Amino acid sequence: MTPGHCRRLRAWAVVIALGIGFVPGLSAQEPSPSTRRLNVSCIVVPPPKIDGLIDDACWTGVQPVSGFYQYDPVNGARASEETPVWAAFDQDNLYFASS
Repeated sequence: MTPGHCRRLRAWAVVIALGIGFVPGLSAQEPSPSTRRLNVSCIVVPPPKIDGLIDDACWTGVQPVSGFYQYDPVNGARASEETPVWAAFDQDNLYFASS
């Protein structure tokens, strides 16, 4: 995969992520300046096996994001369960993982 191809795919991933953030009802609260951003990384190793496990080599170089806020039962409260989320892409797919 060429660096230019990775940049284009990363740009599309950012556009999709931003679009999801602007859909009413999917975002529990406005992001604060201290909110960590989801790092969507270009995968150059084999893609993850879709088996429910997060032990593939592609996830080792991806920094997870966490610190989410909940919508239900208390809108805007810190999430009751810590949920790290990883995101990555290759030339064909966008991958998300959570533990």
